Amino acid sequence: MSLSALVQEMVDAGATPQLIAIAVRAVEAAGSKDEARKAKDRERKRLSKEFPRNIQGTSAEIPGTVPQVSPPIENITLTPASFPSVVSPRATPRSILLECLSPEMTGAVIDHRRAKRSPLTLKAAQLLAAGFLATGDPNSGPR
Repeated sequence: MSLSALVQEMVDAGATPQLIAIAVRAVEAAGSKDEARKAKDRERKRLSKEFPRNIQGTSAEIPGTVPQVSPPIENITLTPASFPSVVSPRATPRSILLECLSPEMTGAVIDHRRAKRSPLTLKAAQLLAAGFLATGDPNSGPR
């Protein structure tokens, strides 16, 4: 409804000039709030077009921003003497873990994987064994 239509309906209903003035001020105040919101939205849109963001959420074009860099991951390398890089076709996850862990610890690791319903595949066993060997004392790793 337009402002003039509102005023006309108030006059037809017999509203006093004071009531009409109050209504007009309320409509104008609501319009100014809406206009401020629209101006803020226009500015945000202009900035988003001016400074496109990369995947991490920081812009390469904005001075003073530092790109997010992941911390370096230590590369665990195993020598052939400490752990075979090629798994024999008859290898099992248990046999892989037994090469670096005691039978009790191997059983505990397998039980833990069963409890969390995460199957212990050959690759998972190799990765676990590599991690245990990297600690220096493999049997203390699973504890």
